[in-house]
Amino acid sequence: MVKKGDVSFIFLLEKGKEDVVMRKITLVHLRPNSENLSYTAIKLTSRMGVLKRLAVFCEFSIVEFTSDEILQSPVGSLHLMKGSQAVWWFGCMSFAEETQSLYNAIKKHLQSLGMEDIPIYDSPQHIKAVFNLHHSYSRLKRIGIPQPRTEFFSLTAAEEKFSEEQLRELFRECLDMPFPQTFMRTYYGTEKIHPGRNVAYTKKELCLGAARLVYNLGQQHQDIGGLALRELVDVQCIHDKAKRNFFNREFRVFIVNNKPAMWFCDVPLDRARKLLPNEKLWELGALTPEQHRDLYGFSAQIGKTFSLRLIVADFVILKNGGVMLLETNPGHCSGWPHFAAHVGVYARFIRQILQLPDFDRQQMIDITTKVYRDLHNEELWGLDTLYGFYP
Repeated sequence: MVKKGDVSFIFLLEKGKEDVVMRKITLVHLRPNSENLSYTAIKLTSRMGVLKRLAVFCEFSIVEFTSDEILQSPVGSLHLMKGSQAVWWFGCMSFAEETQSLYNAIKKHLQSLGMEDIPIYDSPQHIKAVFNLHHSYSRLKRIGIPQPRTEFFSLTAAEEKFSEEQLRELFRECLDMPFPQTFMRTYYGTEKIHPGRNVAYTKKELCLGAARLVYNLGQQHQDIGGLALRELVDVQCIHDKAKRNFFNREFRVFIVNNKPAMWFCDVPLDRARKLLPNEKLWELGALTPEQHRDLYGFSAQIGKTFSLRLIVADFVILKNGGVMLLETNPGHCSGWPHFAAHVGVYARFIRQILQLPDFDRQQMIDITTKVYRDLHNEELWGLDTLYGFYP
């Protein structure tokens, strides 16, 4: 049962008999002060529905714990960890300090059970390297991955706690408009509001918007790190017939154990299906051979650059036809266009870390289709036009 609070999952994966895989899950309530409780609870409850059905098809089971049982129970008391083959974080992104505390507690429990060699997917350091834009941007720039030009402004822990008025004054003194159209975000993300709210065209708008952004995210107890001020790039978009609604051509690639596993057009599918005719939906997801090559090639480079075992890379198609990376994120807390959009990726990931025979492309399609059909009693729509699995 999901309690009030923001949540994250940890999977304890355990191999029993030769043909049976047992998976145990720790449900961790990490952000009780979050203001986005209902959305988070619904989203994670939906994911749990998908994963429980995936367990049926892939032969693993699920057990839940609370964060208190991990963080406050005496070392060694969680005997259900006994025999675990691996540990996997899953769910919403936690905060750095809490992630580290939980990671340390798990390691102590495993050590007390004589299981200190059991791998944990993944360490807080590996997560941060992918999630923190200040870290990832510079590493990926060095290997030639195209990204929007970005200026960084780090904040101290004390400055992150400033009032909105104090932040405005700080930014008036220290910030300049780096680009004519500047997109604002922190090192760890931005507010989930209309994208136009995060764009500044003057220094006044920049200072006001950046102060509001940092203050609001701080009130939600989210990691901040500093400001990333990015050049707004020209992205291809597809309009409906009335030209009242549009969808940016954004694509997300899942990278499993350093290799691209799946791509999908990162749009809200139900809304797109309602507003766009079939030919426009096809246009939304259609990629040229050169764009497919770049999407795969850049993702493969990203996979080789970081140690995180499950990564998502978000790309856009520019108006000139080029492919550009926006950001990387940990795959365990990525968004879902719909419930079964990338369940095949999770199945492949789980089997690989359990050292079981890997799923090939067709098996990933089959398992995704089965889970979706089981959830919705209908066929998975759009797989051939807006989704694709790599071998």
